[in-house]
Amino acid sequence: MDRPDSSRKPMPARLPESWTAKIFAELRNTYGVAFDRQWECPPGQDPADFARGLLDHWAVELRAWGTDEKAYALRWALDNLPPAPPNLVQFKQLVRGAPAPVVAALSYTPNREKALAAMAKVATVVAGLAPGKSENSRRWAATLAERHRQGFRLTHDQKQALIAVGALKPEEPRL
Repeated sequence: MDRPDSSRKPMPARLPESWTAKIFAELRNTYGVAFDRQWECPPGQDPADFARGLLDHWAVELRAWGTDEKAYALRWALDNLPPAPPNLVQFKQLVRGAPAPVVAALSYTPNREKALAAMAKVATVVAGLAPGKSENSRRWAATLAERHRQGFRLTHDQKQALIAVGALKPEEPRL
């Protein structure tokens, strides 16, 4: 049963104005007159409208990096600019080329006592489900097995308990 992934945030419609303004400010500070010439307002257009339209277009085109989790790529691109001022396509290539962020690994030290205690709990549940035990245990196993067939996910311990009492067949290993 397919369910939508609610952990993924939707992509924003555009970058925040302050982000786009900061990108342009850094590009202008880096390239100076060369940047100004590249984005010079065409004759007959209002410079303010032209600049607003340019910033709006960049904000929409860079929207994929508009979340806090992905903004590092924009910073990386600004820190690794080419010798000449990039256009939008070139800047997007720079942003796409950002390396994946480095995430500190969590250290884990297995605790043998905790693992044995957890296994003892599972053994207790399995023993309570063995044939000849109470009607409640059999009903619980049947209900859980039916929910699994309907597409609900079971924990590893639940699957092992149902396999132990014969309410669920062991799965083939996945390649």
